[in-house]
Amino acid sequence: MAKVSIKGTIVSDDDKWIYDWFGIRATCPADIHEAIEEAAGEELEIEINSGGGDVLAGNEIYTALRTYKGRVSISIVGIAASAASYIAAARRCTITPVGLYMIHNASGSARGDYHAMDQESEVLQTVNRAITAAYMEKTGMEQKELLKLMDQETWLTAEQAVEYGFVDSITESQEQAMQSGQAAGSANGNSLAAVYNGTQILGREIIEKARKVLLQSAAGTGRTAPEGDIPEPSGSVLINQITKKAEVEEMADTQEDIQTIEELTAKYPELARQIRASAAAEAASAENGRLKAIDEIAGQISDEMVQEAKYGEKKMTAPDLALEAFRQNGIMARTALNAMRQDIQESNTEKVRADANTGYADGPAEDEAARQAKVKNLAEKLKRNK
Repeated sequence: MAKVSIKGTIVSDDDKWIYDWFGIRATCPADIHEAIEEAAGEELEIEINSGGGDVLAGNEIYTALRTYKGRVSISIVGIAASAASYIAAARRCTITPVGLYMIHNASGSARGDYHAMDQESEVLQTVNRAITAAYMEKTGMEQKELLKLMDQETWLTAEQAVEYGFVDSITESQEQAMQSGQAAGSANGNSLAAVYNGTQILGREIIEKARKVLLQSAAGTGRTAPEGDIPEPSGSVLINQITKKAEVEEMADTQEDIQTIEELTAKYPELARQIRASAAAEAASAENGRLKAIDEIAGQISDEMVQEAKYGEKKMTAPDLALEAFRQNGIMARTALNAMRQDIQESNTEKVRADANTGYADGPAEDEAARQAKVKNLAEKLKRNK
């Protein structure tokens, strides 16, 4: 007999390694496929203690267990909630006398106009109906009744889960069978004294930030990230997670939904320190690159401009500095040409005749027409460079 655990958050294959890095217990479809492959047809004993997670990952795990050719026995040893609840419905299932079972609507997120919101609503309602297929086969209940229970976010004790048909039986002790009628609570979460669910669901924003940072910093942390590129999530990510209700506000949090850097720092200070260190290292590297690029072109630019670009109030990149130097050099060139033109006009050099001392001692004397042509040509050049 092969033992398989479905514990912690149910996540996609692509996100599993991030949960491992955080030290958060999680299960992905690849874990189940690997266990099934190793079992090679022998009996599988599945233990479930999960508050749920990703709907699509849950669907894949449900299907893998349902289609396994060998014998499968499922035992809820703590809680089977949300996506974990219909995974438990894949084959014959027992539940510990102190176990909990919960079903509710799928949840997700969307951005955009009202058309996008309407579409997301339709998608989630479709997901709800798809999930009821597992519940209907297991319980024999009608879809309408199941959808109502999901809409109410229904919490069931072990006895009630068996009564509804979601679970086949309560786990028996080694010494005697459990006595019937020992309810541990009531349905719909209205009178549960206290509920603790260790499911830790990371927000998508945190996962994507961590995905990038961890790939950069894994080499220096002693932990390893998968080789190659990590695929980006595509399509709508549906998260079927336990939600907080007004009736249970005084209970312990049912999950950790980490959405901000502040929350991440409080829960995982070491990772937050590494993120800041990585960001600081990237900033320092960028600044060093900026200074190096300026040094490479500094020979053609005044020291004053170079220092201002490096350390002045308005720091510049090398391309910006080059453009500014070109602009200022253009102004200087026009000023110099205008000054030359004015000097020529004031000195009456246009009327000076060429002789042996003008640089043509070894050549024949120029006629008046040639001299006038040269002066006119020079004047035209000066005009063009104004």
